Amino acid sequence: METQVAYGALEPIVSVEQAEMEMKAAAATSLGEIQSEPDIDPRERAYSLISYIFEDIYKGVYGEAYESLELNEKVKLLCLAAQAKHPEFFAEWIMGELLRYKSPSALPVFQLYASRIDPDSSSQQGAAGAYALSMAGCAHFMDEPPKYTGADTPDHIAWQITGQILFWVLRRTKNPSLEGKRITDLWATLTNTAPLAGADALYRLHNGVALLFLDRAKDFDLVAQCPQEARPLLEYSLQNRRTLSSVFNWGGSKDEALMKFVIESLGRIGNENTVRLLQDIADDPKFGAHAIVAIRRIRESAVALR
Repeated sequence: METQVAYGALEPIVSVEQAEMEMKAAAATSLGEIQSEPDIDPRERAYSLISYIFEDIYKGVYGEAYESLELNEKVKLLCLAAQAKHPEFFAEWIMGELLRYKSPSALPVFQLYASRIDPDSSSQQGAAGAYALSMAGCAHFMDEPPKYTGADTPDHIAWQITGQILFWVLRRTKNPSLEGKRITDLWATLTNTAPLAGADALYRLHNGVALLFLDRAKDFDLVAQCPQEARPLLEYSLQNRRTLSSVFNWGGSKDEALMKFVIESLGRIGNENTVRLLQDIADDPKFGAHAIVAIRRIRESAVALR
C-alpha cells in the first residue's frame, strides 16, 4: 500500500482537511478532560498523530496538516505527544520542534526530559538527542540547570555534569559576561568523578543532535566549545579505551564508534602530548588508521599557527 501511494496508484487514506481537524481536536484537549473515547489517552493520541507525519502511507498529509496549525496548537500537540508512555522514536524531533518555537508553555516538558537520560530507551540516539535539545530549551528560559533525577552512578553522574556544562555553555551564548570558571570547574568534576563515563556522554550528546539537526550540531559540540577542558578527559579515555563505560547497555568500550569519536576529537584539539598517546595505537588494527589521521591533523594545525 505504501508503494502504491508513493507512485500515485492510491489516494492517501485521509485528506489534509481531515488530518488537520484531528490534530486541532487533539491540541484542544487537556489531560483532565473526559474524552469521547475514554480508553484513548490524549497524550497517546497526540503522539500517534505526530508519528503519522513520518508514515509514507499518508503521503505527507499529516505533515502538511501539522504545518497549517497555529503556533499554540503545534506547541500543545507536541507537549502532549512528548508525555506519551513510549515517545522515544520521535522524542528528539519533538524536542527540536519545541526548541524551534521557544514557547514558555513548553518549559515543563523541557524540564522533564532534561532531568534524566533513559538508559533503557529503544533509541539511544533519540534519548541522547532529546536530552540535549531539552537542556537547550531549559537554558533559554532558566537561570539554573534543572535537577537531575537519575541514579547515583558514574554513568548517570557523567550525564548530569555534561548536561550542566551544556546548559552553561548555551547560557553563555545568550550572556557572554557569564563567568567561565563555573564551566571549567564542571569539567574538572567530570574528569575527577566519572572519567570512564564522560567520553560516552560527550559523544552521544553531540551525535544525538547532529544526526537529525546538522545545522544545530555545533552548539552541542562541547569538545569544540571547551577544547582545553575536554583534552585531559579525552586523553584519559584514549589510555583507558578498553574500560570505558556508558549509561546504555551497548556503549562505552563496546561501541567502536565511541573510540573513533575520541580519536577524531583529539585530532581537532590535541597537542604534542596527545600525539605521543596516539602514536601508541598507530598500529592498532581497529583504530590505528584513525590515530594516524588525527596525528597528521594536529601537526598541520601546529604548523598553521606558527
